[in-house]
Amino acid sequence: MFKKPTTLAKYICISLCFNLGISKNVALADEASVGDKQVSKTTKVTVSKKQTTTKADTATQKDNKDSPNASADAVERDFDKIREFQSYDPATDQWSSIEHFETVEILEDTTQQREDRYIYYSFWAYDTAKERWYKVDIRDYGYRYKLGSQKPTSATAQEATLAEEELEKSKDSLWKNLGLSLSVGGGMTFYENNIDKLQLIERDGEHFLQAGNDIADNKAYRIRWFRDEYEQISNFFQRPGVYDPKTKKVVPIGKTFGFRGKSANIPVTLALHYTFFKRLRLGAGSNFEFNYLKKLSPTGDATRISDFTLKEPWLYNLKWFGLIGFKIIRKPTQAVILDVHVGRVFDIGSNLDMFWNDSGKYEHLHHDWYYSIGLGYEKKLNNYFKLMTRLSGDYKQYKDTRFSSGGTVTLYQPAVHLEVGLVFNFARDTEGNVPEVVEEEPTEGPNEPAQKLEETGSGDIQKPNDELDKSILGLSGLNNPIAR
Repeated sequence: MFKKPTTLAKYICISLCFNLGISKNVALADEASVGDKQVSKTTKVTVSKKQTTTKADTATQKDNKDSPNASADAVERDFDKIREFQSYDPATDQWSSIEHFETVEILEDTTQQREDRYIYYSFWAYDTAKERWYKVDIRDYGYRYKLGSQKPTSATAQEATLAEEELEKSKDSLWKNLGLSLSVGGGMTFYENNIDKLQLIERDGEHFLQAGNDIADNKAYRIRWFRDEYEQISNFFQRPGVYDPKTKKVVPIGKTFGFRGKSANIPVTLALHYTFFKRLRLGAGSNFEFNYLKKLSPTGDATRISDFTLKEPWLYNLKWFGLIGFKIIRKPTQAVILDVHVGRVFDIGSNLDMFWNDSGKYEHLHHDWYYSIGLGYEKKLNNYFKLMTRLSGDYKQYKDTRFSSGGTVTLYQPAVHLEVGLVFNFARDTEGNVPEVVEEEPTEGPNEPAQKLEETGSGDIQKPNDELDKSILGLSGLNNPIAR
């Protein structure tokens, strides 16, 4: 039913089969060529990687022989082993062995008390002998940043600086509470001499006192206040040539009178005191006071009497006292103090030579108790000195009872003072000091010490590959597997 193919048809079929065979062979040849190229490229990369890691693998295999269970991420803690490892110091921007870091202190005695927080203790280090990198942790040996040698600008370092200063503050000696104060000032003294049960007589500008029985005995006492004791005069009324009875002025017994005046004063005070519980102050001291008084004027029923004039206006008194005070307002660098002085006062009068004599007996006209109350202010100048001021008032009183018939002369001498001076502490007082933070200028390059300290300051193991790959380029003489 089918016809036999012709010669032309046979020829066409043979040609198609031949072309298909050639195309298949060409495709196979192209595929083989591409495959050879990929194999060649892969081989080259593999060889390159193998060459790069040959030494590192050799060192790793060598370590693995010694310690079959060793891991590439293991943390080395044996300090005697890692003390010679090379590492990067972020504070000085230098490579050196761990034990030769310039800005750290290594406490090799593990029993020594250490701070709970270390700024930099866990990092990567390089063993030049085995040519291998290790993660190391030396916190057990007290590896910490020495804040006293440098002043980093990072927040962590500033906090540590404040902690160091608090520690210094707690080490201040107790002698800082012992102070020596010296002050000088000025003020006014108010004099009032009240005369009771005595008769006052004035003759030729001089003043005399007489008790009741002195009138019958014809004697009187010449007033020599602030200069000497009273001078007794006998046969007082039988001396008309000297004391004319017609020229005398008399204020009889029973009248109320006296003499009053005021003077400028200059107090000089030296005191030694100790402060307990930061507020209570106890101590002792001395005060020497200069007064300048010209005259005393009569008061009361003695207005007809002339003024009592001093021939030597400079007067002196010396006080010895104990003091107690309390800081009613207290701040780290300043305080307000309320204090009281209680002691003995010695009235020298105008005879300073009489007091400072060679006999060893400090002669004086009067002595009695002395009281003073004052309000002071202190301002800290530095660790050893404070500026002080004190406004005070004191009270002095003497009573002269040498007269008969109960006659007395009472001398009141209250005063006010304003003094300014210095307080010296016998030891350093750092309370209230403002911490000094020295900011370093940023350095050029990626390895800025302050930046590195912040990056490594958390105490965690940092990413070593990126940072150390860049930093290790500056390390000479080391075989760096990562750099290769």
